[in-house]
Amino acid sequence: MKICIDKAEVLEMVKKNGWNLQLVSERLRDDKEFIMSAVEQHGLALQYASDRIQDDKDVVMVAVEQYGLALLFASKRLRNDKEVVMAAMMQYGLALQYASDRFQDDKEVVMAAVEQNGFALRYASERIQDDKEVLMAAVKQNGLALPYASKRLQDDKDVMRVAIQQDGRALWYASERIIKLICEGLK
Repeated sequence: MKICIDKAEVLEMVKKNGWNLQLVSERLRDDKEFIMSAVEQHGLALQYASDRIQDDKDVVMVAVEQYGLALLFASKRLRNDKEVVMAAMMQYGLALQYASDRFQDDKEVVMAAVEQNGFALRYASERIQDDKEVLMAAVKQNGLALPYASKRLQDDKDVMRVAIQQDGRALWYASERIIKLICEGLK
C-alpha cells in the first residue's frame, strides 16, 4: 500500500519539523519554498537541500541566521560570501571552522566569531591569533580561549589579566614569566 499525500501536507510536515525534509523526494529538495520552510524551522535542514538550493543566497542566509553552523552545508561559493559568513558568525562563532581560509584570516569576521564564542579563535589564521585586539575580545568572552593565541600574546600581562578575570582557570595557560610576576605580586 502506497501512502500518497499532497504537496501542501508535506509542506506542513516540513514547517512543523525541518528535519522532515530528509524524507521528501529529490524534486522537493530542489523546491525553494520547501527548503525555506525547513531552514526557517532548523537551519541545519539545509544539508538535505539540492546543490542548487545550497547555492541560493536567500535560502542560505535564512539557514545561517537560524543556526550559524548551517554554513557547513552552504555551497563553496557562499562560504566565500562575506555577508553569509558574517551572518553565520553572529549566530554561532564556531562556524568559523567552515568559512574559507580567506575569512579565517579576516579580522572583522574573526572578531564577530570570537565575540560570539571565544573558542572560535581556534579556527583563525596564525596571523589573526597573534592580533592582540582579537585575542582580547576572545578572552573577554571566554578566558579559556587563551591556548589558541600566539605564544607572544600568551605572555602578555594585559591579555592574561582579562583572561583570568573571565575564568580563573586561564592561569593554567600562563607563561612562566607571567606566573613569576603573579607570585612576586603576592609577596
